[in-house]
Amino acid sequence: MIILLSPSKTIKINPSVQYLQTSQPSFLTQSSRIAKILKTYTYDELQLLLKTSQQLTKTAYDYYQLWNRAHTEQRSGAAILAFRGEAYAGLKAEEMSNDTLLYAQQKLLILSGLYGVLRPLDLIQPYRLDVSDPLLVDKQSLYQCWKNKATQWINKQLVLQNSHTIINLASLEYLKMIDQKKIKSEIITPIFKDRVGDEYKIVSVFAKQSRGKMARYILENKITNANDIKFYEKDGYFFNEKMSSNNQLVFTRG
Repeated sequence: MIILLSPSKTIKINPSVQYLQTSQPSFLTQSSRIAKILKTYTYDELQLLLKTSQQLTKTAYDYYQLWNRAHTEQRSGAAILAFRGEAYAGLKAEEMSNDTLLYAQQKLLILSGLYGVLRPLDLIQPYRLDVSDPLLVDKQSLYQCWKNKATQWINKQLVLQNSHTIINLASLEYLKMIDQKKIKSEIITPIFKDRVGDEYKIVSVFAKQSRGKMARYILENKITNANDIKFYEKDGYFFNEKMSSNNQLVFTRG
């Protein structure tokens, strides 16, 4: 079983943190080319591309001026600990045991507009770039730039892990980075819904947190059978069989 997760916009690197055993991103050559393009952007051009506030644009601009292909532990951080969004607040990687982190290194993949596909202990530098941002690399969108590379790399991991199942905890935006028709496994997506009035709806912040918590649940329990995910019960969510299908496992609350 392989788990897919989205990155987060918020990234914080703590050089003083000592990591278990870090690794290098698999697509650093391509990442360097993208970062090199972004380094040429003026402040105004970058703000137009990222659609960010003045402060966030200044932060992103500085990221790319300082970005360097040399990903050392002095200037980089393990991806699973560097990302700080809602899903990662739910994942709580900083509280994971070394055994779980090493297991995650084999089972969890993080999709990224800059790095393509990351393993949890891959070193990353701070950046701000959504895969949906309209950046062109050799006249290709980021989706076009990464689709074949990400799909082939994930298929390779499926073979190495002897796995036939992907648990998709990434957003739709990032799932589109891979060619689902060419993925050699079943893709199952857990969905979290809250009762809002008379209906069950996806509440973004709770759904993101729950994706991280679901990833942690799978990793800590070393789950290999997708049916076992149905026993997930946290924060009042329960598996809703009536609302689910073979490829979508719906968990409802309220």
